Amino acid sequence: MDILQTIRFIIQAWGEINPEVVRNCWWHTKILPDDVNVNLRNVSEDIRQNENLVLDELADALRDLNLSYLMQAEEFLYLPEENIVYKVPEDNKIIEELVYLFKNTDKENMDLEEIDNSDEIPIISTSTAIASLETVRMFLLQQENAEEYVKLVGKIEKFFRVKKQIHCVRLILTHTFIKM
Repeated sequence: MDILQTIRFIIQAWGEINPEVVRNCWWHTKILPDDVNVNLRNVSEDIRQNENLVLDELADALRDLNLSYLMQAEEFLYLPEENIVYKVPEDNKIIEELVYLFKNTDKENMDLEEIDNSDEIPIISTSTAIASLETVRMFLLQQENAEEYVKLVGKIEKFFRVKKQIHCVRLILTHTFIKM
């Protein structure tokens, strides 16, 4: 059994644990006191009171905005499905888009200077890009059947590291020749 397989088993097992199992374990190990049900009821009531306070404050804030259509706080928090303007794509769709963008490209065909800069976008350093890829890699390692995508992220990371090395060499050469 390798680490990836172990991680997948842990993720699957953790998904099957419910709050009752955790509560029983904590009660059995004496982390929770015997009167846990009384405490949980008190906590639930405190949470409900806090929620009501937040809803009241939100209602006051909405009233202060002097909107032409005054909506209730609950209505503001829970907009109907038809009013949603944008849905975040599912993880599989994001991964498929990344694969489509980078799968058939190699180092010779990728030239960062050819990117359309018509829209102003923030400049992201190579180090930031590599760190982001590490996050994507960790995410993919937690998914099932994502080995191909992990390899693809490795190729992308290698491309960024090569670009970073080339940039460093250019800086050193430029700095050396300017001093001369």
